[in-house]
Amino acid sequence: MSFWMRCLGFNVLPRRLAALLCKSCTGTIRQNTSEHPICLSGVELYESGREAEALPLLEKEASAEVVPGLACLYYGVAMTEYKKDANYIFAAEEKVGEHLDSDFVLMATGAVLWRIGLKIDGVERMRRAIDLNPSCQNLHVCASHIYRENEYADEALKYYDMILAEYPNDAEALMGRGYYLAHKAMYSQSATVYDKVTHIDSVNAMAYHNLGCALAEQGKYREALSPYFKAVCLKFGYEAYAGVAYCFLKMGRLRKASRYAKRTLRMAPDYDNAKEMLKEIAELKATRSLWVRIKRALSRITRY
Repeated sequence: MSFWMRCLGFNVLPRRLAALLCKSCTGTIRQNTSEHPICLSGVELYESGREAEALPLLEKEASAEVVPGLACLYYGVAMTEYKKDANYIFAAEEKVGEHLDSDFVLMATGAVLWRIGLKIDGVERMRRAIDLNPSCQNLHVCASHIYRENEYADEALKYYDMILAEYPNDAEALMGRGYYLAHKAMYSQSATVYDKVTHIDSVNAMAYHNLGCALAEQGKYREALSPYFKAVCLKFGYEAYAGVAYCFLKMGRLRKASRYAKRTLRMAPDYDNAKEMLKEIAELKATRSLWVRIKRALSRITRY
């Protein structure tokens, strides 16, 4: 995942957004990071999770800039995310000044502020970004992914609908709309949306997983197995195995439910849902065993 996608916190957005972000930084914010190997190395280290090594390099590059630019912003955002302290972004803004008013920079810094708990500041920046470039599809996708949470859910739907009015097959916007519908317990409509995404993007593991969830919420456990298995094949993760286990449990196929619940725990040992499923499976097996013994006893009594 690119540095700016890491800041935004999304896995499903197009990778081209990172490149567009750098190109949108005009004036003294340099457009080509390859001219600055220290900054690029710092970003690469940061992306790989080696923050301790990355931050000194980013700091060195930022301090070396005659006119604060891209390295300064990288350092501010990286430190804000790493230290959970917004003052690093605010300090970078003061240095960069007017060149900060780039739609993608506002979107990225807004998203980071949102993630560390400054939701009002984060939302305000994202709104400013959209005002600067209301026609940019990716900005709306970024904003709506964040707006979809809790009190911003209704505003998220507005942005998704704006995107889909112009781009009806936009997979990211459809995913967001499906999430919103599921959030509102509208599982049938949500399943329809996720099913459309799977036809647009046949390797979208999250879409298959979410489709399975929407079907399972309607009690359609047999139907849900197919998208869950597809998500497993696409290596979605332990949640897909948990979905399969849940469906088999609800269908009364305890042996298979147990097998997939155990696979889930091997992948995520602390996943409580899988532990609860195994506990329920053990109780059901014990109950079944008891009934079997009772029936056998009754059959013996009947003979005599």
